[in-house]
Amino acid sequence: MFAEDLHAEDKLLLLLALDCLNMPITGIYINELLLQPGYMNYFNIQTALGELIESGCIDRIPDSDGIPMYAINHKGRETFREFAHLLPDGLATKYEDYIMRNKEQVKKMLEVDASVFTIGKDDYYVRCFVRDKSTYVVDLKIPAAGREDANEICKAWKENSSDIFADILKALHPKQK
Repeated sequence: MFAEDLHAEDKLLLLLALDCLNMPITGIYINELLLQPGYMNYFNIQTALGELIESGCIDRIPDSDGIPMYAINHKGRETFREFAHLLPDGLATKYEDYIMRNKEQVKKMLEVDASVFTIGKDDYYVRCFVRDKSTYVVDLKIPAAGREDANEICKAWKENSSDIFADILKALHPKQK
């Protein structure tokens, strides 16, 4: 499968990352995680991801909102173990160390995040969410006065989501403390 494959290293690095993470991850965070060490580029990641899904090594699992998340499966782990020797030691170590150092941050970003989106030319909104595995337990879409305001809302949510959510619950359930 990998012996004469031009994208073997890319696929193996992707399998390594998903194996180290050991949790479903969105495509956005796969890109962020694999682009940082500097060896892979966006197109290599997308090609490797598509080919690994097609070959049955990675599962594509929609979350409760239909956003695809990706996870290594048993076949992917077996394939990685069989062909891991094709990765140069320094490269594998570089990625594995980076992924393990950032695993908790990735997990937190998957659980609590916010993003800006637009409807029309100047209508800015922010989507703030808390996700438990693949299910959204909080999912708020908030209008913003502009891009700067939207970015501030994102920042506030990421830094204080627990307090903000507690305040929302207090406002909705005024009799409960």
